[in-house]
Amino acid sequence: RPYVSNLVVSSSLRRCGIGRRLLAACEEEAAQWAAACGSVGGGGGACEEVWLEVSAANSNALSFYSSCGFRQAGSTRGSEVQRGEGGFSMVDVERRGPCQAPP
Repeated sequence: RPYVSNLVVSSSLRRCGIGRRLLAACEEEAAQWAAACGSVGGGGGACEEVWLEVSAANSNALSFYSSCGFRQAGSTRGSEVQRGEGGFSMVDVERRGPCQAPP
């Protein structure tokens, strides 16, 4: 299953279409994977949807992915590294798991 991880655009370059172009490139690559999955296993199946996870606290990213046609499919809890004033630390977070609806 294609999974987008760590799609990040510098804050100084946001709202310029870069994130949309990066996501479109990921989706194009996933479409090629779906074609390969179909030729090997008889159907695209799990290759037809692009999955990603976003921290539930990251409202800007949630809004961005929603505007790109992604829908939420669930949530998970886990630990991730976050940068704070004193450096990096492991924190417990909730992540939303939006996935793009199949074409």
